[in-house]
Amino acid sequence: MRDNLSIRIKFQDLAKHLHTSERQLSRLFKDELGESFSDYYRKVKIQAATSLLKTTSSSLKQIAELTGFYSIHHFTKAYKQATGYNPGQWRKMEQSR
Repeated sequence: MRDNLSIRIKFQDLAKHLHTSERQLSRLFKDELGESFSDYYRKVKIQAATSLLKTTSSSLKQIAELTGFYSIHHFTKAYKQATGYNPGQWRKMEQSR
């Protein structure tokens, strides 16, 4: 998942790829990671975006695309929900440190 963030991974496709049912895969995520697939996947994407915000000068649009968000609006909303800051604010705060 981490190596292919720019490709949207659907839960159904992941279950098929792993030759298991969606229900079983859902249970495995909850049992092993303590969270749902979508929560885990979103967290992985936000972590990757944070790293890119910190280490590159890529535009927010480029970072959104690289981390699998389907629009900059979706990226900004998800990032703010996860961190309390929109990505531009976070980058400015990080650069001022």
